[in-house]
Amino acid sequence: MEFLFVGCSITWGDELEDRLNERYSKLVSDACGANENNVAEMAQSNDWIARRTVEETRKKKYDRVYVQLTMPSRLEYFTNTGAYRFKKSQKHIWKDRVHWSHGRAYYKRVYTMQHGVENMYKNKFLIENAVDFRTQLVFLSADCCPENYDMRLHDRSHWKRLCKMKQHWIWKDMLGHAFKEGPLGQDETHPNKPSHQKIADYLLKHGE
Repeated sequence: MEFLFVGCSITWGDELEDRLNERYSKLVSDACGANENNVAEMAQSNDWIARRTVEETRKKKYDRVYVQLTMPSRLEYFTNTGAYRFKKSQKHIWKDRVHWSHGRAYYKRVYTMQHGVENMYKNKFLIENAVDFRTQLVFLSADCCPENYDMRLHDRSHWKRLCKMKQHWIWKDMLGHAFKEGPLGQDETHPNKPSHQKIADYLLKHGE
C-alpha cells in the first residue's frame, strides 16, 4: 500500500530528534505495512497543502492520503517570479523587503480570522473534490492558533457547510488537551515524540 502525508512542520516532524522514524506518518505507515510518502514542508499554508495534495495524487495512485491542515492565517502568494509564503508576524519567510511589505499590508488591511477560516475550508473542499473518490482521505487539523480556538468562526463558515468529510483536531481530539496544556517540543510549538505516537494511535483507531 502507498500512503501520502501532506502538511506543515507538524507532519514534517519538527523538533523530533529522529524525525524520519518518530513522526506519526512513519508510525502509521509501519503499523499498516504501507510505504510512507511524506511531502510535508515547514511553515507552509493551507493553499500550498491543497495544491501539493492535488499535484501528488495526479502523479501517483495512493491507497490513503492524510492531509494535515495548518494555521488559517498562512497564505500562498503568487507573483510573476513564483510562489511566496505569507505567515502572520514572522518576517524571515519573505525572500525580500518587497514581499515582506506586501505581507504586512495584507494582514493589516485585508486579513480577518473569519477570512482565514473560510480559506481553510475552501481548500478542504477543493481536496475532497479533486482527489479520486477511490482514494481514502483523512483530514487532521492544527488547533494551535486563535482562528482554530474559536469554533464560532467555524460554525459561521460558508465553505465548511459544503465540506463532507470529518476533520480530526490534533490537540483536542488526538492529544486530549488544549494547545500548550500538555507536553510539546523544546520550542513549545510542536508535538514531541510521545505526542506523535498518540497521534498515530488515534489515526490507526479513528482515521480509517
